[in-house]
Amino acid sequence: MAAMGVVKLSILCLYLRIFSAGQKLKVAIYALMFFVAGYTIAGELSMFFGCRPLGKLLNRTIPGKCYNLQAHILAQAALNLVADFLIVFTPIPTVFSLQLPTKQKVAVIGVFALGFL
Repeated sequence: MAAMGVVKLSILCLYLRIFSAGQKLKVAIYALMFFVAGYTIAGELSMFFGCRPLGKLLNRTIPGKCYNLQAHILAQAALNLVADFLIVFTPIPTVFSLQLPTKQKVAVIGVFALGFL
């Protein structure tokens, strides 16, 4: 899960380099970076410390308690989905403000939309 968060953060860093024009976009990108880093760190920590004793995470035969792993995976999936949509749709207003023909604008947005594949 941490790997997906790092990939998303690297895409957002790329956005900062490419779209350096608007202050609003920069604030939105930094907010997204904070959101992605926050839920990634929280997810990893909750996964690591989700069992008492810690060894029960790897060996279910050890007596102890673990949190609901299915709920954790579902929550992480929902947060990842929200982050994916926000990351893809964040640069669209900036692309529409470029001085390009409409066909090229749509093509650039299509390239960003390929991130969903």
